[in-house]
Amino acid sequence: RTLDVDAILSNLIEIIHSSIGVEKVYVSILDYNEDSYHIVQSTSPLDEKSFVLNSDNPLVLMLARVKDCILMEELRRSPVYKAMWENEKQQLEALNIGCLLPLMDGEQLVGIVLLSKKEKGVAYNIQDLNYLQSLASVSSIAIKNSRLYEKAYWEARVDHLTGLLNRNYFFDTLEKELGYGKRTEK
Repeated sequence: RTLDVDAILSNLIEIIHSSIGVEKVYVSILDYNEDSYHIVQSTSPLDEKSFVLNSDNPLVLMLARVKDCILMEELRRSPVYKAMWENEKQQLEALNIGCLLPLMDGEQLVGIVLLSKKEKGVAYNIQDLNYLQSLASVSSIAIKNSRLYEKAYWEARVDHLTGLLNRNYFFDTLEKELGYGKRTEK
């Protein structure tokens, strides 16, 4: 119901946290400028968000190839885990990650949901993984739509030749500021 990426991710985190019963949920989104995945939201605003994976990281490539949930137990036994840098492994351990969920847009990995281990040490079951996969499908579509909207919004406000903000942007900003002034007068 929204085209705001932050609202979509916030809803996704809230649904996963309440329905699956995990301690923490982190969402990494592809930053097209840096070609890497950064944690942009989590269950708590105070959570550590410094974890970054480059798009050529073996874990990212595996998630894009598999397109399904990967449990940390399975990941630890894979050659992909052995190919990762030690600091990446330590960060996954520090975040207490139990499951990784890819957010796919066709063949492109647009995000990664990192889920901590479940509360009270309960293991992830097949129903959890199926539910997470269906959430990922819906969320991926919502993220794609919001990014398309943001792209169209900015393209309509930037001059294609100069790259400078145009008249539409000026009028939108002016309208917002005038509306803000009216609200503060009351």
